[in-house]
Amino acid sequence: MTPVPSGEALRTRKPAAEWRSSYGGWTVWSEELDGGYRLFARRGTTTKLLPAPPSAVTQDPGAGAGPTGRPSTVYQRCTGAVCSIWLVDLATGRQRRVEGLGAIRRETRAASDVEMRSLETHPRLWGSRVAFKTGGSESRRPSLRVGPSAAGRGAVRTLRTSPGEDGGQLEQLAVGPKHVVVLWQDDFCFGRCIGLYIYGVASGRQQVIDDGRGTGACVAYLDAVRFDGRAFRWTRDLGANDGGTCPTRTAHLRYDPATGQTTER
Repeated sequence: MTPVPSGEALRTRKPAAEWRSSYGGWTVWSEELDGGYRLFARRGTTTKLLPAPPSAVTQDPGAGAGPTGRPSTVYQRCTGAVCSIWLVDLATGRQRRVEGLGAIRRETRAASDVEMRSLETHPRLWGSRVAFKTGGSESRRPSLRVGPSAAGRGAVRTLRTSPGEDGGQLEQLAVGPKHVVVLWQDDFCFGRCIGLYIYGVASGRQQVIDDGRGTGACVAYLDAVRFDGRAFRWTRDLGANDGGTCPTRTAHLRYDPATGQTTER
């Protein structure tokens, strides 16, 4: 087993390639160490271990502005099949359970099936909003639960999602004050396999903001979905399909819910 780092080894530790999220100069990630998954946070050249307890399965922390605007992260903590969402102030390390979200139950799987037992809620935070997925990692029509992050104030809403005729897998999630954006993907489809959808928290209205279509021999790959305080951002890469050739190009896109416009920067 690889021991949990301390001292200089911890301070200089670099973020893992996967399961990471960034906001306000901080990067938060999950990494397997000493027989469990731990949460780390890095700012500038310094890394620290967050007070989240070790998890038996992969964590997917979501960094963003906390209830007071301070850089924070949310993560899922489970005891058996019952889970809860916790919030950590990244500067102070203080954490608390997010109240008022209702019961969260996670699916049970064989102990050897670590990948499928990963924490499937994808919790994300912005101000007084916390959003996460319910329905299990294999559900093709999961729900989005959107609630408050500050002492349980406000109502919890459940958004019924319909990402296409046959559903899809929720890959990434971002939340703003009034909207939630979801990246869906289907590894077993033909034609349009991915898409970026926006949902109104109050109305539940669903709209496609990027249909994930490529051109000719090129297919589109969407990634890095996030909210910047005003607009939702993501990247769109074009790649070759079925061994063809395609000019490499990465577009950085921005959708402003106030205007309903998508622009490239």
